[in-house]
Amino acid sequence: MRNLKTLAVVAAMLSVVGSASAQIMTSSAAFQAAIANDPGQFNNPLGSSTANWNGGTPNMAYTVTATPIAGLYSDGNFIGVNNNGSDLLITFTSGNVRAVGGNWFHTDFSDNFRPQGVTLTYNDGTVDTYTPGSASDFHGYVSASPILWVKMSKNSPYIDSTGTSIAVWASLDNLVTSSHGAVPEPGSLLALGLGAVAMMRRKRN
Repeated sequence: MRNLKTLAVVAAMLSVVGSASAQIMTSSAAFQAAIANDPGQFNNPLGSSTANWNGGTPNMAYTVTATPIAGLYSDGNFIGVNNNGSDLLITFTSGNVRAVGGNWFHTDFSDNFRPQGVTLTYNDGTVDTYTPGSASDFHGYVSASPILWVKMSKNSPYIDSTGTSIAVWASLDNLVTSSHGAVPEPGSLLALGLGAVAMMRRKRN
C-alpha cells in the first residue's frame, strides 16, 4: 500500500508539467500572473544614468551596458545605447533572477519612438522577436533557472513610410525583475519521480 501511495505521488508530480515551464510573456498582466505578483519583485523606471549602470537591490542585482561600443544614453525617461550600432545588455549578477520584463523599444535621434523590430536573446538560447506598437508595450521572460543575461538588438534596419532608412537606438524603460520563476522542466520532474521510485525499491529490498 505504501508503494502504491509513492507511485501516486510520482504520477501527480508528472501531471503538472507542460505549460508552466519557461515562457515568454507579451503583457505585464501575464508576467505578473506568472510570478504570482511577487511582493519581492524589483521595479526600476531607469532613465537616470549615462554610464555603465548598476541596478537592482543587493539581493537582486544587475548591470546595464552597451555592447560592442560602450556608452549609455538617457533623456530622463528611459535608458538606451549611445551608439546606434550597439546592443543593450543586461547582466544579472545576483544569481537569483528568474523573471525579467520591461518596455523594450527603439528611438530615433530626437528620442521619438520608432516601430522597429526588437530581438531579445537570453543566455539559455531563448529568442523573443517582435515589433512593439508603442514605447509602453511590455515583453518578459519567466524561466525555471536563473537568468544570467538578456541582450536587446534590432532585427533589421528601420525603414520609414517614405522608404528612407533611419538610424534607431535600443532603449529600455520600466525594467522588472523577480526571483519567482517557472516550475522545473518535465525532465527535472521526471528525474525527481524516478528518484522516488528508486528509494521505494531500496526500501523494499
